[in-house]
Amino acid sequence: MPKSKIEVQHSASLEIVFKDKKKPPNVTLFYFRPIGVKMSHKKDSISALHTISKFSKAELFLLDEVDKKLNTEFNQISITKSKYSAADQRKLTSAIKSWINKKLIIRLQRERYMVSPYFITPPKSHHQEIDTAWRHLNK
Repeated sequence: MPKSKIEVQHSASLEIVFKDKKKPPNVTLFYFRPIGVKMSHKKDSISALHTISKFSKAELFLLDEVDKKLNTEFNQISITKSKYSAADQRKLTSAIKSWINKKLIIRLQRERYMVSPYFITPPKSHHQEIDTAWRHLNK
């Protein structure tokens, strides 16, 4: 175990300050995609953890597909249902309908959807454009 040096300072006000001269460990930080943003507008606010905790198995399957295939530049996903089995197609259809009702996604074209920027937060560099597009399409 490496030894660390501790410096103790004492002042007349009976305050003792400990200063550890030990170097902080070299830690690699991992990137986590932020999910859910509490916005100041109540109608846009989504508590992601609360929402995810109430997901059905079909919705969790769709969430996994979104995580794999999300285009973060536009916050859009393209799902080609013909590439899935019949059971998975039914899961996707059910989950997509549910997510549209919950305003987590918007259908743009056939098999192409935009994910709410308040549910899965896009990178900061694209957030403003995606937020503007979401508000325009969500009227």
